[in-house]
Amino acid sequence: MGDAGDVKLESPKLGSPSQGYTQMGPPAYAASTTSTTSPPRVHLDDLLVESPHQTTSSLFGNLFACFARSGPSAIEMRSTIHGLLRDVVQRGPGIETMSVAEAARIIDSCDAACAGQGMDLPTLLRARMVEGHTLVYWAILAENEPVAKLLLEHTAPWSDKGAFADDVRAACAAASNDTLWRRLRSQFPILETPASPVETVVLAGERDKIAVTTSRAAFKVDMHLPYFQRRMRAMGRVSVDLIAQARIFRISFIANTTPDGAIVDRSFSASAWLVSFGLQGNSTPTPLYARVTIQHRDATSTADNGADSTRALIVDVEKKALSGPSFWGSGEKRVPLLDNVLQDDDSPYIDGKGMLIANVEVHLEPPLN
Repeated sequence: MGDAGDVKLESPKLGSPSQGYTQMGPPAYAASTTSTTSPPRVHLDDLLVESPHQTTSSLFGNLFACFARSGPSAIEMRSTIHGLLRDVVQRGPGIETMSVAEAARIIDSCDAACAGQGMDLPTLLRARMVEGHTLVYWAILAENEPVAKLLLEHTAPWSDKGAFADDVRAACAAASNDTLWRRLRSQFPILETPASPVETVVLAGERDKIAVTTSRAAFKVDMHLPYFQRRMRAMGRVSVDLIAQARIFRISFIANTTPDGAIVDRSFSASAWLVSFGLQGNSTPTPLYARVTIQHRDATSTADNGADSTRALIVDVEKKALSGPSFWGSGEKRVPLLDNVLQDDDSPYIDGKGMLIANVEVHLEPPLN
């Protein structure tokens, strides 16, 4: 009998995968088979909790009968824990979503069992154990945010270099829920993209404020970007990732000459500042039409007095075919901003605190006007 670390966890198939991010519930698990050998007994008082989804042919009935005859092997223990954790996010026909209290009881039992077997529960929770995804992924798709947060709380310490965060972001994209993604990022540091040392110094604790609203085949993004000029001069790029229309978009402002003197895009002048649009992850390719409106710094203070909206800086982006990053490049599509409008000191589009306010309207179909 091999060690627990040598066991490959098997998952049932969901059927033919769909293109891009797909909304679906987690698959129900089948009854597990167990060994008839008699390895040394392991105490399972804390592990074998009563499942709220128990059936006559369930995993739990089989396990109770098996473990009454003989103690579980390391393989059986891992399989048991795997099955119990799957049950936290399982949604079969007619089965209610698991409550936080029920999920917490199962997770605590699994944690105790893992400790007794030298297994690490956070590692299991970060594993893509169900159809290539984590348990948090399925909890998000089941619209069970409380259980998703409970699972996230038990995944610390975090050390997988972004793979886990990518799966959580993919779930929010499949659910087309940017608000949830930002809420989870604010509560769980593992989900944040680490800021560069330069950005950390320049931002001095400030954060971008992003709000996304969607409509049919379209979305709007309101951005408040602090210390915009400083970031552009020091880093050469200010990027915002957002979720809309079941895709992960990246909108970037780019200095065409980087801080170390390299040219980003020779289609434009070396002094130009650009705005770009791209897709991230496995987002489905799409055409894009956009309008970027950068507010004049006096617009907010004079809004109640009927400020002239024509003072805003407007950049229209005609049809661009977006696809995700590939071997050939980032896939981002760039257009220039007006020369020296944002770059210069005392720019009318940067307020006294260095804030740039931009509104971006995006259509995935040709706009009507």
